[in-house]
Amino acid sequence: MFAVLITVVISSSVCPAQEQFLYKQIDTTKLFMELYYPVQVDSSTSYPAMAFFFGGGWVGGDRTQFIKHAQYFSKRGMICFLVDYRTKSKNNTPTKAFLLFTI
Repeated sequence: MFAVLITVVISSSVCPAQEQFLYKQIDTTKLFMELYYPVQVDSSTSYPAMAFFFGGGWVGGDRTQFIKHAQYFSKRGMICFLVDYRTKSKNNTPTKAFLLFTI
């Protein structure tokens, strides 16, 4: 009985309609995108969409900070993308080149 209760609680807090796929590979660095969408999707219908890019100025951060946002909006009929990009803390990418774009 306790195992059934735990399963119900976990499944109700997690959005079941989630996919993760590799969208780019640079040398050994793999960049992923997570997709959240409504549980019942009609392929003949257009849906509004959002793309989430975490903040951090190319220094640090992670796409997982927006999981709860994506779950919230996908349960309300939107398609959400959580996108990875390379950062200095994870991939040792230089940040000086990116500063030119922020001025």
